[in-house]
Amino acid sequence: LNSEKLDLGIKYYREYYSTKGLYENIIYEGIEKLLNELFLSHKSLYLVTVKPHVFAKEILDHFGLERYFLSIYGSDLSSLNKTKEELIGNLIRDKKLSADKTVMVGDRKHDILGAKYNKIKSIAVTYGYGSMKELRDSFPNYMVHNINELTDLLR
Repeated sequence: LNSEKLDLGIKYYREYYSTKGLYENIIYEGIEKLLNELFLSHKSLYLVTVKPHVFAKEILDHFGLERYFLSIYGSDLSSLNKTKEELIGNLIRDKKLSADKTVMVGDRKHDILGAKYNKIKSIAVTYGYGSMKELRDSFPNYMVHNINELTDLLR
């Protein structure tokens, strides 16, 4: 696409997403219970997403999950999203996180590769958007297939 059509496409997408699309998400069963358990055990939780920060914040607010997260690291509203590697790196530097005490939980190869790039551990969850092959080929440190396995691993 030329830059004019690309900008127009992004504009239409964001118009839809900001008014309807972000509310079409669902929260996986057991996630809020896990977030609450981690929060009560004083784990520091951050959301890292290539989605624009404003959309990620609105999604967390809409589903009542914002209270579990200390910060959201996402892209701005420019036409170029930041990479997962860059966002994770910014979080680690800004919050002075220790690599040996930090883990990225994700459902796409970008989450796993972003963790590797920043020398932190990764947990691939196979019940999200990424395929089993995509996740396996990115070589996560751990792979879980349901919320119970994730809960057990994070404990």
